[in-house]
Amino acid sequence: MSLRSTWHYRSLFAAAITVCVALTYGQQAPSRRVIAVVPMTGAGTWDDPRRPLLTDSPQKAQESGRASEDFVNYHYVLSDDEKFAIVEFSVQRPTKASLEKINAIAASKEPGVAVFEHGKSSRQAMEAEFRKYKKDFSFEEFAGFKVQGGKN
Repeated sequence: MSLRSTWHYRSLFAAAITVCVALTYGQQAPSRRVIAVVPMTGAGTWDDPRRPLLTDSPQKAQESGRASEDFVNYHYVLSDDEKFAIVEFSVQRPTKASLEKINAIAASKEPGVAVFEHGKSSRQAMEAEFRKYKKDFSFEEFAGFKVQGGKN
């Protein structure tokens, strides 16, 4: 075997190892999403703003020094009577802390809370429950977009 072909094989081997390592470390666990109907909480003041139950006030998050590793995103719409919220909790970059937090939300037994997990609950069951609180609830509008040809 010539020196040139040995160098060629070594280069190919090094490139293959680099690609394998990049693929292994570049993979992330899939995101986790939970939708829940929760009561609204908070006094509506600067120190205690109105917000969905199971979410921290901005001040509490700052005081606890919550690290970005346990960050759980959420967005919500108010119920028709504004006493409840339909909330989607999500973790886009799962860490141990953020998964523990969203797992606690998913397992919540708080009174007035109904939790649905993406992939485990049917869309029909979720919509039926959400329409008890918001009569014109639509997943398309909740997600921030409307389906082509849908109601305007």
